[in-house]
Amino acid sequence: MKTYIYVKSQKKKMGKGQVSIFIGLAVILLIIGALLIFTLKPATLERGELLVQRAPQQALPIQNYVHSCMTQVGEDAIKIMAERGGYIYHEYGLSPSLYNIQVDPQNPTQGNALPFIQDLSIPYWSHLSSPNAVPTYTFDSLKPQLTSDLDDGLDRLNTGEQNMEAQLDTYMNLAIEDCLDDFQVFDSQGLNVQKAGQVPITTSYITEDAVLFNLKYPLNIEVDGDITTIEEFGVSLPVRLKDLYQTAELIQSLQTEYQFVESNILNQLVYYSDIDGALPPMNEFTFEFGGSGNEWQVSEVKTLLETILVANTQLLQVEGANNYFPVQTSYDAAIPVREKVYNDMTLPIASTTDQDILDQIPLSDLNIDFVYLDWWPSYFNAGDGVTIKPELVGVDLQIFQFGFQKYNTYYDLSWPVLVTINDPTAFNGQGLTFQFAIEGNIRNNRALTPQSIPGTTLTPQIDICEGASVPLTVIVQGDQCDDELNCNPISDAGIIFKSGERSCFIGKTNSNGTLS
Repeated sequence: MKTYIYVKSQKKKMGKGQVSIFIGLAVILLIIGALLIFTLKPATLERGELLVQRAPQQALPIQNYVHSCMTQVGEDAIKIMAERGGYIYHEYGLSPSLYNIQVDPQNPTQGNALPFIQDLSIPYWSHLSSPNAVPTYTFDSLKPQLTSDLDDGLDRLNTGEQNMEAQLDTYMNLAIEDCLDDFQVFDSQGLNVQKAGQVPITTSYITEDAVLFNLKYPLNIEVDGDITTIEEFGVSLPVRLKDLYQTAELIQSLQTEYQFVESNILNQLVYYSDIDGALPPMNEFTFEFGGSGNEWQVSEVKTLLETILVANTQLLQVEGANNYFPVQTSYDAAIPVREKVYNDMTLPIASTTDQDILDQIPLSDLNIDFVYLDWWPSYFNAGDGVTIKPELVGVDLQIFQFGFQKYNTYYDLSWPVLVTINDPTAFNGQGLTFQFAIEGNIRNNRALTPQSIPGTTLTPQIDICEGASVPLTVIVQGDQCDDELNCNPISDAGIIFKSGERSCFIGKTNSNGTLS
């Protein structure tokens, strides 16, 4: 008769009152439970359960050897999966094409994954799936499903599942025999190990605080003419893969809600944009009759923007993370502006997320970083695609000459951001880093996110300077008035209409201080 050891990974808490009620029955329940576990319960799996067959003394070296290989292969599988955003593609014919992972090394925001280094691409958990240059836009995500709806690895294999648990199953099935190496290490010890005609079948479970691997692999072990068969093996690896996944999922969700990746860069665009600055202004004008204004090359602006992306992406933080350090601003006249900029560099997880959700992830134990590397080209378009220059307006009425340059720069920008989440406690202090990619998108100076309606055409902001007109009379007077409050008129006063960031020159007053 086979005997098994069942280990449940789920932690159960018991109140003091319950302890006092059950303490008198503890011995009886322990005896009955042991009998049921080791003699009566069939060799079937339940979610979160580790099934280990009790091996006789002569088979223990083989069982321990299988368990050591399962631990090694399991760690490899988890590390590969974590660095690839929840996907295992590495060897054994597990190619990125299995998961429809597509990359464009020359245009990182055109594919659904970020090309990192050779043979390593990191899927976007949020990205613009429509081409960058088209006016209509749709979003997509390669975020994998964490767990399987099936509790048996053979069922997962037969249905072709691709969730994270099913991928762990597949990798263990393929890699375990290479590690075991036909048990040649035992040839000199008088142990003869033969497979009982079945391929390895793995069932993995990603639990609250560990990853469990159950392996069904019948082996006949012959020692001094006696044959013992063991079939079920199991190991538990101390890694909070579920916590890392849920933290990544929360970051991706809040990024969509708060657009903090895009908000940070929009702040930088405003900061560096000026008529005489490195970047052309979004909305501005100058008065100069006959002047041509300033001009920028789109290629040079793109290069500068990528430098800004490198410098500022690494300043992004997650509130409440282990490596979160709030920026303290010294008191000065610009403190509200400074605080706004620094706040936009922080994803407000701790202050905006329900405590029930925060209790499920070890946020304060995790180091979270954001990276943009300068060898990732971004998508950028502005102006006519070659140059960015102002619209020129000139009025020559002989009595007076007037001209101005109207700067309207609409920025289109897409760039990849790598998010890394490190748990230094994983694998008993060895640590584990989970990483995934998100895509920042700005169109017409506005953040573009999956919250927008899919398939929508994004049009430029309404130009109030070219809108419909209404009857309006403006009178400009000085402060020298008579007793009847007839004040001195101001002629040639320039009238500008301003709404938000847009300013429009309307005209000048006549000799009576009036403009209609």
